[in-house]
Amino acid sequence: SFATDGEDRLAGQVAIRETETGARGFDVAIDGDVRPLLTPENREFFGPNLSLAVAGQRLQSGALEIDNLDLASDAINLSGNLALSDQQWPVRFSLQGEMAGPDGGRVALPIPGQETLLDRAIIDITYDSEAGDGWQADISVENLERPDLAARSFGLDGSGTITRGDGADRQGGATGDIEIAADGLA
Repeated sequence: SFATDGEDRLAGQVAIRETETGARGFDVAIDGDVRPLLTPENREFFGPNLSLAVAGQRLQSGALEIDNLDLASDAINLSGNLALSDQQWPVRFSLQGEMAGPDGGRVALPIPGQETLLDRAIIDITYDSEAGDGWQADISVENLERPDLAARSFGLDGSGTITRGDGADRQGGATGDIEIAADGLA
């Protein structure tokens, strides 16, 4: 556990294990109240219970598999997975989630600089080489507000391809197109 002022802030388990196939597996499950460690303006975003769960393995070949990634707080819920080949090229990845105020209201993002508020953001990013070489990313934001920018809606739609290299004869690469749209921009 991690404690300050005699109070646990984060607690849980981190376990490393060897599997039957010789892979090095890992499991992380931690949660807690990190608000006392944050500036007052960032406390609402994380709320009284921040949790992180990650499970995966590093194979003997060097390939990496993260079967489960979950991050949750009062304002954010993210879930995903990732697999990298032994050459560290993506085999698959997925990240889905949402950001919104815990009471359905606005939320201040915990980023430096000017205050950035939004009502809701949704993220959906996927790639699976078994289904083809295309990746897709969709991010939408409702009622984005900063002192220098406001938008009733803001969207980022991306797509492209990932061509895995083999480390010797075949050069890998990635392509992509990103379309940005905004409504009610001020």
